[in-house]
Amino acid sequence: LGGRADPNEARAAPSQLIGGPLDQRPDACRSASPLRFVSPDDAAMLLVHGTRDPLVPFEQSVELHYALLDAGAPAGLLAVQGAGHGRLGERVNELCYEFLRSRLTQGDFVLRYEPIPGPKWRQQPPNTGMSVAADVTP
Repeated sequence: LGGRADPNEARAAPSQLIGGPLDQRPDACRSASPLRFVSPDDAAMLLVHGTRDPLVPFEQSVELHYALLDAGAPAGLLAVQGAGHGRLGERVNELCYEFLRSRLTQGDFVLRYEPIPGPKWRQQPPNTGMSVAADVTP
């Protein structure tokens, strides 16, 4: 895929989900946002996202990750450097498997990588969570 997809394009998946161009339906966008549904009792989530995803902006995963942590929900983020949308590599598959195995058997999962800076709106470090964000290469 080439450059970043325009979510306001009438045929784009986000516009179809919302029922029209995103810039013309801000209330519908807010209602459909996963950020609206974050709560402390959410199941553990491992977000995996390519930093050069042309379909879904990487920043959306960063925002969701920190919103989950701020709410007290267990969350982790794997940022796959230079990767696009889908097929992120065998190392990512191994980390996902390890996440599932450890959550199902031990109830805990910790990534040991450098943290990714949070979104601009976020001023303080996370309150809680199962991991820090992590950079991996495909």
